[in-house]
Amino acid sequence: MGVEIKSVNDLNEEKWNKLLKESPHSTVYHTKSWAKVWEKSFPGSSSFFIISIDEMGEYLAGLPMWQRGKFGLRDLYSMPYGTYGGLIKKDKTDESVFLPIYEKLSQLLKCWSTTRIQVVDFYTKDPHLQKTGFASSVHHTHLINLDQIDESDYMKSFTRKRREGIRQSQRRGIQVKEIRSPEDIKPCYQLSLETWRRYNLESKKFPLRLFENIFTLMNKGNLLKWFIALKDERIIGSLINFVFKDTLYAWEGGTDPVELNARPNDALFLQSILWAKRNGLKIFNFGATPEAAEGMVRFKESWGAENKEYLIYEKKKRLGEFIEKIRGIKK
Repeated sequence: MGVEIKSVNDLNEEKWNKLLKESPHSTVYHTKSWAKVWEKSFPGSSSFFIISIDEMGEYLAGLPMWQRGKFGLRDLYSMPYGTYGGLIKKDKTDESVFLPIYEKLSQLLKCWSTTRIQVVDFYTKDPHLQKTGFASSVHHTHLINLDQIDESDYMKSFTRKRREGIRQSQRRGIQVKEIRSPEDIKPCYQLSLETWRRYNLESKKFPLRLFENIFTLMNKGNLLKWFIALKDERIIGSLINFVFKDTLYAWEGGTDPVELNARPNDALFLQSILWAKRNGLKIFNFGATPEAAEGMVRFKESWGAENKEYLIYEKKKRLGEFIEKIRGIKK
């Protein structure tokens, strides 16, 4: 058994997709498409895959990474801005297949140019990272088990407040459709900008080209389910979902602040949940829930979602900590 590092272009997609299919913990954030989105959206960044291989060259386990740098220094993430990522392996394969990957991570961190490595562990299955000096922090998302949704009477699955919001969106004539063309991307992006400002999330500020690459690259693999809320044919809400295996992942959304009383969010999430249910999916993931975001927690739980803790492992050099402090001072 050995280990290889493959760029996005060098990755054997057939072997990687086979690994994704045979791994119980693979997600949309492990796909080549997601890695390409980030590589293409941030000039100077790149994505690569650390892979354990057997004697026949088959992929046994893997770790997708995205690296972004400045001034010759780089931070590594697996994977960025998703609730999932980290190591995956074929089902019933021994945990030892991870050891060459752990070793390669240690080598990467020893490289003078690497200041930080961050690895998401959604299933809390990687205690070895903590043993090798990675610090873990607890994060939260909310999940709905779609088996609990009765499609013939779905409203009873939600709280009274949520039912009122759904009915209000219906009374206001909100229509929900899939994004219609590339021309719809910019208005959706503007809604996200407004939402980030409203919740003091200016630091998030993804570039427009990230949304454009999501539309292009995630659509190709049938991984995208991007809904828009329309009022009088004008886009007043947007929700980017990803679909993979049995899960629909809500990733990013935005709403027109002037139209909040029309409840576009209620219409968008209802459509997403019902689409997932009708298409045989089992889980709807609401995405990361920031600390102290009590309103967001109440919103997610009003749909019947339950809190799910997951870990993010991180190891930083002193130089990385110093750079982070400087960035904090500038903010």
